Amino acid sequence: MASLSTESTPRERLERILALVTRTRMFWRSSAAIAAIGLLLALYVALQSKRAWRSETTVLYRNAIQTTRNDGDNQTARAARLGPKLKDLVYARPRLEQVIREYDLFPEKVRKSMLEAVEEMQTVVSFRARSSDSFVISFTYEDPDVTQKVTARLTDLMIQEYNRQNIDTATLTRDFLQRELDATNTKVDDASRALATFLGQNPQFQWGMNDSPYAPIQGGLAGVSATLYWQSAAIVGAVAGGWLADRWMRRTNRGRIYVSAIGMACIVPAMFGVGNAGSLTVAVCFLVLFGIGWGFFDCNNMPILCQIVRPDLRATGYGLMNFVSISCGGFADWGFGALQDRHLPLNIIFSIFAMSAIVSIFLVLLIRPRL
Repeated sequence: MASLSTESTPRERLERILALVTRTRMFWRSSAAIAAIGLLLALYVALQSKRAWRSETTVLYRNAIQTTRNDGDNQTARAARLGPKLKDLVYARPRLEQVIREYDLFPEKVRKSMLEAVEEMQTVVSFRARSSDSFVISFTYEDPDVTQKVTARLTDLMIQEYNRQNIDTATLTRDFLQRELDATNTKVDDASRALATFLGQNPQFQWGMNDSPYAPIQGGLAGVSATLYWQSAAIVGAVAGGWLADRWMRRTNRGRIYVSAIGMACIVPAMFGVGNAGSLTVAVCFLVLFGIGWGFFDCNNMPILCQIVRPDLRATGYGLMNFVSISCGGFADWGFGALQDRHLPLNIIFSIFAMSAIVSIFLVLLIRPRL
């Protein structure tokens, strides 16, 4: 029985191809005309379109001074912190307006509104971080020379503003530290004169080379013993107390308060020990303890004040704090002399002042910093 097949033979396929070629030859003129018109339109559009030029500048960041021992270990954190700051400097409206006016960019937008020109400028300016210490600034515009100049100008303005901000911060920090140093030196000088006056009025506390509490000694040795040891310890205590307070602040906002209280806690036994010392060596040890405690306490006064007083009132608060401190010091001198006039033993007098320092510890711990 014969079967029907729907598959075409090779001859049929060849005939179909020849028929298709014949039909194509009939319409080749119209096809070529359409292709030519399309090509001409594409060429016209390409010639009429404005060319856009892109210029890039790479900024390499380097620390002039190494502030920590492990700067290299914090490159990612530094890039995350520095990148947004530099980007804000580049996209800042005043600097973009300055560049637009300098190079007469987007004149049509400027005639309408400077805000529109700035918005257009922000769309053609790009800022990105290439690595942890390099950043790329790019600008796209129709004029290649202007594009290159604008990119360089944006980079210069960003670097200038960054350096200016750093200089301002460093200047404020330097001025603050200088004021603190001057205030500390004044306090040290006042305390040194008070201690020297006391030792001059109470020669029984001026020890000789044989460590006898009543043996006369030379004035030079008395001055060194009365000032050098505790002042040197105060310098060490101020540096160590500041470092310890900053580390403690990472865990609690009362870190500086605790360090100040520790300083007062050192002053209490120091005052008691000086009043009851039986030799020069023992007295010097307690003077060193007094200096360390004083450094712990004094270096945190202003930082604690900044935690509880608004910025616009800190100078007034610092002045009032110094006023109260100086006044209490004056009354303490008067009280010390009054007790001496009543022939009260020196160890009892020092014990009384040590007890008042205990009250100061609790007063310091009552401070509640602002959140």
